[in-house]
Amino acid sequence: MTHDQEMAFGVFFFGVYILGGTLVLAGIFLISFMSGQDLMGWGDARPIGYFFLAVGLCLSVGGIRSLSLLLEKKR
Repeated sequence: MTHDQEMAFGVFFFGVYILGGTLVLAGIFLISFMSGQDLMGWGDARPIGYFFLAVGLCLSVGGIRSLSLLLEKKR
């Protein structure tokens, strides 16, 4: 893999990690503070918060794991 490809993959996986962290925080906010309220016509905010929390955790773990594999391959 060339240096440019490694850099592109690194930036992409770091973005996935940041997106995951943002979704985790949004999910915690929805579960904690918006429970029982309608969220823009999508329904109750609590189940949507749990969904954001689960997807955010998966993206964060996947992004970190991918970054570590990318760095490990470099050695």
